[in-house]
Amino acid sequence: MTFFIQEPVGWHPTPRSQLVLDPVTAEVVRWEPFAGQNMGRRLRAWVRPFHTGEAAGLVGQTVALVASAGGAVLAWTGVALAWRRFRSWRRRARSGEAILAPGPSQEVSAD
Repeated sequence: MTFFIQEPVGWHPTPRSQLVLDPVTAEVVRWEPFAGQNMGRRLRAWVRPFHTGEAAGLVGQTVALVASAGGAVLAWTGVALAWRRFRSWRRRARSGEAILAPGPSQEVSAD
């Protein structure tokens, strides 16, 4: 069994230590305090609260909300643009307009 124990140390929002017990005998198999974890694991534990906005309280969460809303708007505008281009392409294909590059009689001058 693995347990994660959250220790209120300093201002870090989630410093978690890991305790692994044998499920049959309940003996401690491994105890890994937060300070004893490798650098990558500690770095991930520090970065996640900043990424989600937890570390800076209401201001950080507001910034995360605005960034998430901006990402959603970018996704929506990308889909809307693709849909509009697809409908325009279908309309041109039905009307018989040239869809590909212009032919020799339709060349555009470089003036």
